[in-house]
Amino acid sequence: MNIKLFYKIDPKEINIIQYVFQSYDNLAVFSTVDNKEGIVSILSDIKNTNFIDGVVQSLISNNIFMVPVKK
Repeated sequence: MNIKLFYKIDPKEINIIQYVFQSYDNLAVFSTVDNKEGIVSILSDIKNTNFIDGVVQSLISNNIFMVPVKK
């Protein structure tokens, strides 16, 4: 079963965050929904939710702006 998460981020950091998620093979598909507003989506298997949350929290703790949004 898949889960799709949406986040608002600083548009200038889209490439950095995309690189982080792509560095984990087969973890998730990272997509830009709106590059001007900084809305991105992360599509993954539901079993990876805790790991993805850990990656997001690590990014936030390193001063990367990421806020969950509902779509």
